[in-house]
Amino acid sequence: MKRFVFLMFTVCLSAAFLMTSCKDPEPEPTPSPYDQVLTKDGIYLSIYAFNNGIVSKMDYTLIDNQSSDLIQNWIRNLQNNEDATALLYTIDSSLNTLNRTQFPKSLSSLHMVNFTDGIDNASVYFSNSQWGTHYANRNEYQTALKNRLRNGTFHGLSMSAFGVGVQSASIDPIVFNSTIQDISSSDDKARVLANFASVNQEFEQIANSISSTTTVTDVTFSFTCGGSDRIAFVFDGAASPALSTCKIEATLNANNTLSDIEYTGLTSSSAATITGQHVNGSIFSFTFKNLRTTNNEVPSTYDVRLFKESLGLGGNTYAQDVEFNPQSQTYTQTQTKTAGIILVLDVSSSLGSNFVNVQEAACNFVQILADSQKKKH
Repeated sequence: MKRFVFLMFTVCLSAAFLMTSCKDPEPEPTPSPYDQVLTKDGIYLSIYAFNNGIVSKMDYTLIDNQSSDLIQNWIRNLQNNEDATALLYTIDSSLNTLNRTQFPKSLSSLHMVNFTDGIDNASVYFSNSQWGTHYANRNEYQTALKNRLRNGTFHGLSMSAFGVGVQSASIDPIVFNSTIQDISSSDDKARVLANFASVNQEFEQIANSISSTTTVTDVTFSFTCGGSDRIAFVFDGAASPALSTCKIEATLNANNTLSDIEYTGLTSSSAATITGQHVNGSIFSFTFKNLRTTNNEVPSTYDVRLFKESLGLGGNTYAQDVEFNPQSQTYTQTQTKTAGIILVLDVSSSLGSNFVNVQEAACNFVQILADSQKKKH
């Protein structure tokens, strides 16, 4: 009896083992190819500070009023208390991280601002020792990075990289100028400045140029069409188009298209001819794509006035179309796009007391980006 029980136990144990062994193993979770996943639309900023290697790094952060203060405090807490300039390695590292970051589908542009006051003297060591590359010298590494910035793509987009520099004493100006060019995505984005007082202005211009790419604002006007005419939309409240410094003039054709379009104080990405869309009866709508003022702001349409030559005396002078109601016959649609920005800052001891200028320029850079987002919401 004992032997029978033992055999039964052995059979059951073997069956259990077989069932366990034959069962399909649980699939291993697929590791994410991304270190950071970003979900909201807007402007994202990442900052790298370097001297003898990367000494501080800020992950991609969505720019808004709240984060702006935190980022500026982070910048002001940076220290420039060590020698060496690992410029190329830091830029290279930031591009690697960019590739490992998932952005929203609305990502439309990538930007980089690289600042230094010196010539790289440490990147070959860091790259060769940490990544196993085989750069023989700085020139070889610099050429490879230049090619990556100018010819590479990241998330399917080209990089718009600005090289900004103020030359330190005892540095060969030819070598320095070459460095600034090679850390730019094109020669026209290289900025060799005469002094540190100019850094803030340069950063400000770059920030404004970046913020202008993050939204597209389309403005649509609906009005009665009745054959050929010369029309004008006046945005600044002027009594006539002749007195206006912010207006659109165009020829309204019998086929309900606008041609011969002239912008004063405004810009638009619309084609030379805009085709009207039928709304109701004799009313057609016309959309001006990405309409902005020359100061890169979205124009207010609240008090827009429509003028037509057909209403004027003799048909060749403008008169206001009083039936046009800007509150009900204009429509503004703003599409927010996502931009990724990398700010690479030299924090080597060679900056000395000028480091404060760099910090303030970087803080102003962040504030301009934050203010641009505030205007859109």
